[in-house]
Amino acid sequence: MDIEELSEGLYLEDYIRDEKKVLEQRVKNEALLLSFKTMLKTPDGKRVLWDILSFCGVFQNAMTGNSKTYFNLGRQSVGQYIMVMLNLGNKLEDVLDFQKLRPEDTDGKS
Repeated sequence: MDIEELSEGLYLEDYIRDEKKVLEQRVKNEALLLSFKTMLKTPDGKRVLWDILSFCGVFQNAMTGNSKTYFNLGRQSVGQYIMVMLNLGNKLEDVLDFQKLRPEDTDGKS
């Protein structure tokens, strides 16, 4: 080990640099969250997100009794990530009313 490795984190500059990284990451996360919310404002965005969530099987049981269960759980984890991003900052009532995401068909029916 060299002196640089041993002294890492001992200087004020290191703390400032770490705080700057945390702040930059927070700004990126908030921009990403805003992008998710913006997609929900358009019918096409809703349609695409609903299709992805349906494909991920987040509304289905993943258990199959064989190795396909692991595949299903992998798909569901992606869908769950999307659902968390869509629901961050919402009130409990909004989260429970998740059907609002489902887009209307062209004939006006859900």
